[in-house]
Amino acid sequence: MNVPKDIINITDLPPVPNICNQTLREVIAMQSVSLAHIIMASGNSSLLHSHEKMHEVYYILEGHGILYSGTDAVRVNKDSYLIIPSGNAHKLHNNSSMPLEHLVLASPPFDPSDIKLINENSFRMQYSEPKLQKSLRKWVYAEDGALVCAFFSEKERKQLGYGLASGLLPKGRTANQHHHDISEEVYYVLSGDGIIYLKTSEHESEHEIGPGSVIHIPKSVVHGLENVGDKELRVLCVSDPPYSDGDFIRE
Repeated sequence: MNVPKDIINITDLPPVPNICNQTLREVIAMQSVSLAHIIMASGNSSLLHSHEKMHEVYYILEGHGILYSGTDAVRVNKDSYLIIPSGNAHKLHNNSSMPLEHLVLASPPFDPSDIKLINENSFRMQYSEPKLQKSLRKWVYAEDGALVCAFFSEKERKQLGYGLASGLLPKGRTANQHHHDISEEVYYVLSGDGIIYLKTSEHESEHEIGPGSVIHIPKSVVHGLENVGDKELRVLCVSDPPYSDGDFIRE
C-alpha cells in the first residue's frame, strides 16, 4: 500500500534557502500555524530579528544552545520550548560542539515579508547570564489511552490559535482509534517506532513511523497509534484549532 502524501519523513523534504544559512525545511502550513524544521551547525547563530505579526515557538529536538528573546537569555536543550511573542527581537545561538536541531512554529503561518532584521551594533541588548529553561510537565491520560502533556495555557492557546502537546505511548500499547470534527492535527515523531492507522470513508491503511516522521491528519480522518518498538513512542502533536472537549469521537 502506497504511503499517502500526508505521511513523510523530515529528511524527504528539500532544504530551502534562508537568510540565516541554516538547513531549513518547510514542513506544513495549516490555517493558524506553520511548522519548519531547522538544523544549525556548531557555533552558528541566527540573525537577530523580530516579527510584527507572527508569534513563534521554538522546540528543541537535539543539542543545546542559548535563545535570546526580548531581554531574556535562556539556556535551551532537548525538549525545551519557548514562546516568542510578536515584536520580540530574538536569535538562537548554538554554543555546543554538535548540531542544534529544532522546530519553529509560526502563528499566523510563516510570512517572509514579516521578518525585520535588526543591527546588533545599534540594538541595546541587556542580557544577563542565561537562565535555565524550566519545563513544567503535567502528564495525564488522554481519551485515546496515551499519556499527554499540554504545553500551552488556555490563554496561550487562544492567543496563538493552536494547541501543542507531547504524547507518550508505552511499549506494547495501542491508542484507541478516533477522529476529530473540529481540529486537524500534525504528529511529529520524537522517538520510538510505531504504526499509524488511518481510515476515511473511502479507504483505510497502516504505515510504519519512526523518529522524524510527520503525519498530517485532516479533520474527520480516523486515526490511532500503536507502539511496536522496544522503547516509548513519543510524538509532538499540533492541533489547529486547539483541541476542545467533545471533539474526541471514538470509533
